[in-house]
Amino acid sequence: MKAHVEFYFDFVCPLYFLAAKPLGEVIKEQKAEIEWKPFELRPEPAEQMEQIKDSLEKSWNQLIVPLAQQLHVEIKMPALSLVPRTYLAHEGFSVC
Repeated sequence: MKAHVEFYFDFVCPLYFLAAKPLGEVIKEQKAEIEWKPFELRPEPAEQMEQIKDSLEKSWNQLIVPLAQQLHVEIKMPALSLVPRTYLAHEGFSVC
């Protein structure tokens, strides 16, 4: 019996970016099936990024940077002046 993995993601999430390749390798090795589940991290009218800047920078430095280094992936924290909204990307994904 194949393992079934539900993977919740947002297109702008750095953890999704970092996990996609290793997850794909595990799925391939284990012959598991993956169900991609879109989850919008910053839906309207969520706080603007500037309002939570300190907690984002702390999380980035404590979680994202070490994981990226472990996976040998170069990644930079995006400008916090940008507030990416991914509603339309998720809508397009669900149509596919």
